[in-house]
Amino acid sequence: MASKAYQDKWCIREATASEYALLDEIISDTLELVQWNVERRERAVQRARPDLAAGPWTPVELKALQRFLDLAGGPFTDIPCHEASPTIEQLVHEDPRVARISDAAQACLDAYGVSVALEEIEAADEARS
Repeated sequence: MASKAYQDKWCIREATASEYALLDEIISDTLELVQWNVERRERAVQRARPDLAAGPWTPVELKALQRFLDLAGGPFTDIPCHEASPTIEQLVHEDPRVARISDAAQACLDAYGVSVALEEIEAADEARS
């Protein structure tokens, strides 16, 4: 979600019938993954399991996850990904809601010290195949 280059390549420029990415799926998958991690931590805290509550995250990383949810969760439902207008290209490059979600995802990755260079994403995808 943080990589505009990935969105541009696989949602717009090089999308084919067999190889593509859907913008709404990128957004929803990212939101679900972050939400699952935050909820997992909250459940551990409620069960008074400090060993699980901290998880593999630092306080800075946890704050970044929660901030991502705060910034990204609301606007996602308003993005018209399946409408004829605006186009996916307009959404990726011009829509402030998509930009806010992408920026929040990038801030989250920055907190983790993770890069999202398109080449690295594609190499990871190939390694999983």
